[in-house]
This record gives sequence, structure tokens and C-alpha cells, in this order.
Amino acid sequence: MCGRFTLASPGARLAALLGLTRVDPGPPRYNVAPTQPILAVHDRGGEREGVWLSWGLGGKQINARSETVFEKAPFRDAVCRRRCLVPADGFYEWKKLGATKQPYHLRLLDGGPFAMAGIEDQGSCAILTTTPNPLVAEFHDRMPVILPPEAYALWLDPSIRDPEPLLGLLVPFPAERMKGVPVGDRVGDPKNDGPELLVEVEPKVEPPPKLKAQLGFDW
Repeated sequence: MCGRFTLASPGARLAALLGLTRVDPGPPRYNVAPTQPILAVHDRGGEREGVWLSWGLGGKQINARSETVFEKAPFRDAVCRRRCLVPADGFYEWKKLGATKQPYHLRLLDGGPFAMAGIEDQGSCAILTTTPNPLVAEFHDRMPVILPPEAYALWLDPSIRDPEPLLGLLVPFPAERMKGVPVGDRVGDPKNDGPELLVEVEPKVEPPPKLKAQLGFDW
């Protein structure tokens, strides 16, 4: 799953990663939430360009399962004709600890930006998900499809509509190239947005199971 992410990398670094002459990502964002405008990159006429799209395909679907995206009607046409990249430099997941949860910011080891596989339609988009790598599996049973830079051209190529060469890209990103950083609870409210959300905190500890009172005695 990808329900909240960050994009605070400078425009020059994003442009170099995404193969753009320049890109204006706007102010740094530390708590991007569904329905908000997000930066995406698509290929139109053999040229890549940055566009702003509403996060939620058709106003609803923020994620699409990569295993069925070529089959299901809401996504089939978009994934065949209108694929895009969604840049980010991390995403949030919550680890269950009994009755509470600990938020984590999941990022690349070097903290740099990356691009997630997306699809778009009429000014809106969804991020593709896949099965989690061992790191993300500690938090959730899905993770966004993070594409390596060498796969960008293939994913964006509008002339490719056959699923076969694209399905091989929709795999979990290597866990050894990522890390999870525990952060504070303020990230849970999408109205909070600032660099303080990424400050590492001491992770919460799962409470021990309650001991049931033992009735009776063994003699």
C-alpha cells in the first residue's frame, strides 16, 4: 500500500533522475495525502514532461494492484496507454504494536529520490502496488512499485501496450537498498506538514501480553 509519502528533494536532483530538462516540484512536502495534487512524469510524443495530477484515479483509487491492473476495467485502459512516474523520497507505513501503532518513514539507504510506477486518467492518477519485500512486510502486505531508473523508458513508452514486457517491472524493490526510520505520531494527521515529521524518534515497544489470573492450586 502507499497512502502517504514525501517529496522534498530539490528540483535539479529530480530532473536528473527523471530525465527532464527541468522540473518545479513546488515547496518540500512531508505528508502527501490522497486527493492532493502530486507531481508525475509522463511521455507524450517522445518527450517527458512533468504534470500535476490529483492523487486518486477517478477521484477514488489511490492504488492499483499490479497483479490485476491489466485485467480490471477501472485500470486496464490507463495502464496500456497512460503510464506515468510518481517521484518521492519516502513513504510512510505504520507498525502495529498491540493497541497502538508506530509510524515509520521508509526510504532508500542514501535518502535520495526514487520513482513509483503510476497510471493516469483525466487529470488523476493511482500508484501501483506489489507484494512487499522483507523490510516492508514488517508493516504491510503491499508496497508501492519502485522502478529502477533503467526501467523508466520502458514504463513510460506509450507505444508499448502489450503487458508482457511491463509485468517484469512490477516487482518488489530490494529490501537491502532501503531502511525504515521510526517517526512521531503527528504524521497521522495530513494537516501536519513539515521537516519535523521526519525526525527520528525512539520506537515504541510492544506491551507484554496480559497474564491471566490462575485460579486454583496444584497440590
